[in-house]
Amino acid sequence: MSTRLPDGPMEDWIGQHIRRAHEQGAFDDLPGAGKPIPDLDKSWSADEWVVRWAKREGADLTLALPPALALRKERQELPDVLASRKSEQAVRDSVDAFNERLRQAYRRPQEGPPLTVAPVDVEQAVQRWRTTRPAAPPDPTPAPAPADQRNRRRWPPASGGADADPHRSGLVPQPTVCATGPGTGLDCAVNVIEAG
Repeated sequence: MSTRLPDGPMEDWIGQHIRRAHEQGAFDDLPGAGKPIPDLDKSWSADEWVVRWAKREGADLTLALPPALALRKERQELPDVLASRKSEQAVRDSVDAFNERLRQAYRRPQEGPPLTVAPVDVEQAVQRWRTTRPAAPPDPTPAPAPADQRNRRRWPPASGGADADPHRSGLVPQPTVCATGPGTGLDCAVNVIEAG
C-alpha cells in the first residue's frame, strides 16, 4: 500500500484506501456488520447522548456533575477511599486534599445546586481508619539464649564467620593479656597458638 500523498483531492485518496481495505477483507466479521445502527432514527440532545455514551463505555460522569454534586459524591465515597490507604499520613493527605477542594469551591461563585457539604475532620477520619485496620502482628521477640552460652563467643573464625569453630582452623585462643596503667591506655592482645 502506498503512503504517498495523492495528487488529486484528499477524498479520492481516502476513498481508494477504504476501497482497498474493503477488497482485502479488513471490514469482514466486524461486530454489528450488516445490522442497523441502534437508535439511529431517534433525535438525542447533546446531554442525552453524553449520558448514553458514558453508560455504554463505563465512563465516570463525576467530572460532568456540578461542583456541589461532585463534592457531595466525593464525600460519600471518601470512607472507602481512605480504607484503601496504607498509612496514617496518606489518610491525612487525602482528607486535607478533599477539604482544600471544598474550601476552593466555597470561595467560587456557586453554579447549579447550592453547596451544602461540610469539611471532614482529619482526626476523626484517622481514628476511623485505625479501627478498620487489622491489628498489627506482635513483634517477634527472639528467644533468650541458654545461660551458659549467652556470653560465649567462638574465636577466631576459620572462614571469616563469627561462629567458626577454632579447633577446625587449628588455632586455639589463649587468655587475653591487657596492659593498663597511667599513660598506657588499654592495650589488649590475644595470644593464639596452633593446636597440637
